[in-house]
Amino acid sequence: LATAEGRRQRADELDGQIAGWACSRDEREVESALIAAGVAAHVVQNTAECEADPQLRHRDHFRTVANASAGELVVEGSRFQLSRTPARVERAGPELGEHNFRVLEEILGYDPERIAALLASGAMR
Repeated sequence: LATAEGRRQRADELDGQIAGWACSRDEREVESALIAAGVAAHVVQNTAECEADPQLRHRDHFRTVANASAGELVVEGSRFQLSRTPARVERAGPELGEHNFRVLEEILGYDPERIAALLASGAMR
């Protein structure tokens, strides 16, 4: 087991031993033991656990933002906290079709008649 190749050759055996060790413990106990041994580890969390996670709360990870059709939504902030260029989450993602006219007119250069034809055909909402 001293080399990567040796561990690869015995991968099934190692996986079984690790699974046996981990399955007999609480997930937080496994996380703590791995971290204490110098292994980066974190439990897999569901939504409620993420929202209650003290580290994510400390980092203000979840943000409430305005949304045109839903009112307010909770979204995730940036995973990175940069001192000189901090990320800002100011709004939710765009509504379906919100930028259609800007793209068609300003980027693609469509004239009003062509856009009207697209609308009439049902190709866009």
